[in-house]
Amino acid sequence: MALINVLLCIILIQFAIIVFQVVLYRAERKDLYNRIMCGSIQEYMNTIDRKPLSYISKHRKVINKWRGKGGGIE
Repeated sequence: MALINVLLCIILIQFAIIVFQVVLYRAERKDLYNRIMCGSIQEYMNTIDRKPLSYISKHRKVINKWRGKGGGIE
């Protein structure tokens, strides 16, 4: 009975890995397709969803606002 439980756990872990790979490969294929179909690098860069990275965490912004620092860097 313990052997069956171990084998089931291994199967579930392998299934989770396969699902993760499918999701990752789908995103990579979409990006590759966009790169191939774009005429120039500028057109490709316009199709990418790029969000500016915030170098101040939301927690730090709330603390700075509470302290009256306006959300800037300490």
